[in-house]
Formats: sequence, C-alpha cells, structure tokens
Amino acid sequence: MIDPSGGGSETPLVFVTDCLQLVMQRAHLARCGYRLTAALSPECRVLVFCGDHLSWYESAAAGLDAPKLVVGADPPASWQKAERLNRPLLPIDLERRIVKLLQGAGTPAGAELRLLIVEDDATVRAAAEVAFAEAGFDVRSVAGFGLVQSEMNRRPDLILMDLNLPGLSGEQLGEILRRQGVPIVIFSSASPERLEAARAAIGAAAAFSKGVALHEIAAWIREYLAGRKA
Repeated sequence: MIDPSGGGSETPLVFVTDCLQLVMQRAHLARCGYRLTAALSPECRVLVFCGDHLSWYESAAAGLDAPKLVVGADPPASWQKAERLNRPLLPIDLERRIVKLLQGAGTPAGAELRLLIVEDDATVRAAAEVAFAEAGFDVRSVAGFGLVQSEMNRRPDLILMDLNLPGLSGEQLGEILRRQGVPIVIFSSASPERLEAARAAIGAAAAFSKGVALHEIAAWIREYLAGRKA
C-alpha cells in the first residue's frame, strides 16, 4: 500500500487452527492481508477453530474475550461469544464473517457513504462489492470508462479505481475524473512504482496494491472521508 499520509492501521491478528481441514481458509485469509497465528493470544481479534481439534484448545480459549468461530462442531458451553460454522465452508464466507465480527454489531461506520468501483475484472469487482457493502457503503461498480459518467451523476463520495482498464487506462480516466472533485483511491496489481506515479499524477488520495485486504481499505476510506467532512 502507498499512503501519502504515512499513516495506516495494523492488520488484525486472527487465530486459525493450523490443520488440513482449514488449509484453504488460511491461505485465503493470508492473501487478503490478515496476520495469522496458530498460537492463542489475547492479541487475537478473532479465533477460528476446526471442530476436529476443538478439545486441544477448549480450556485455553475459554478465558479469551475474542469472538470464536468453530467450523463443523458446536462450541463448548464454557465459551462466550462463540458460534458454529457449518461445513463445507468457503474461504470467502469465513472472511465475510470475520469482517462482520471485526466491525461489531452496531451500524457500520461507512453507512450512507457512496462508493463507485471501477474494475474490469469481474471476480475482483464482485468481491469488492460484497466487502464494501458489508462495511456499510452504498456501492456501485462499473467495468470501465463507458459507464462511469452515468454513475458520476449520483455524486459518489469516493472512487476506487483500477489502473489496468479497457479503453482508457486508469491514469487517463483519473485525469478526467479529478476535474469533477471526487476523491480517487487507486486499487491495482500494478508495480509499486506505477502506483506511486499514478497517485501523484492524478492527485489520488492513496494507492493500494491488490494484496491489501479489502476490509483494511474500507477502514482507511471511512477514516479519510470522515476527516474530509470534519
């Protein structure tokens, strides 16, 4: 991530049982940017257990306050803030549940903020739509320049934009959009050098690599927009 302010928040530490039953889920969470550990600690924000190995951790986890997710079994009666997740469990479904737990049960902090996503990769676009909607944003998305202008009539609060787009590049589109006064955040798999050059060229608020977790970007955007409105 390239953050012009030099700030940033630490990625949540998540405990996930290191076993074959959860290997795909661990790999997905790591790709999304979570810090994973196989050691129980009070620093862990969420605890994820495999039902097959639940007895290994029953006593040690009982005294921890973090939310506990048990895959494929009912949580022990002594555990607080615990719930069962049934198998089969898709990695993205586990991530969504973790995001909700990290946000808490209250009204999402991003509520009523309008976000426009410009991304031509359908898979990335769908994942971003889900992640930001769950973070409380009013999300709209388009695949490229052709549909951007109609969405601009809704006056989004911020545009999250890829650089590798069909037709106009992100740099070219950014030059057009910057004149409309809507903040832009770059979200791309481009090299760090291109991310920084594009951020500077179009005056983007920040540039994130696609290796950064979407929930982390959502938190950054909420904080940034709150600062603009303060």
